[in-house]
Amino acid sequence: QPAEANLGDQIALTGFWLSDAVLRPGETLRLSLEWRALAPIPRPYTVFNHLVGADGQVAAQTDGEPVGGARPTQTWSPGEVVRDNYAIVLPADLSAGRYDVRVGMYRWPELTRLEVLSADRSSADNAVTLGAITVR
Repeated sequence: QPAEANLGDQIALTGFWLSDAVLRPGETLRLSLEWRALAPIPRPYTVFNHLVGADGQVAAQTDGEPVGGARPTQTWSPGEVVRDNYAIVLPADLSAGRYDVRVGMYRWPELTRLEVLSADRSSADNAVTLGAITVR
């Protein structure tokens, strides 16, 4: 699906794909993200992928450097598009319900998130909400 989110005037999230809308505890949500460098990126950023419950708590997550560490952000050229894949394993004891899928980037080890300056999807806490899944 197309998306447009500006992270810190450095990186744009231009598209994404979610494998499933309905999952069971213990299953894996696969997601693909499409990033575009807006400017030279002076440092590496880590991508976070969170499932957030109605209580606002992170129920499952996976974090990592883009493309499994093969494409650190500081190596991206302005205008370059990078496709990035992740898998979030749902805990076996995850409660049934609706969970938002939120993504963004942060600087390690400070944990400072790139600011979401604009987004065509809702953003909270410098994270872009891609949509929701249901756990049954």
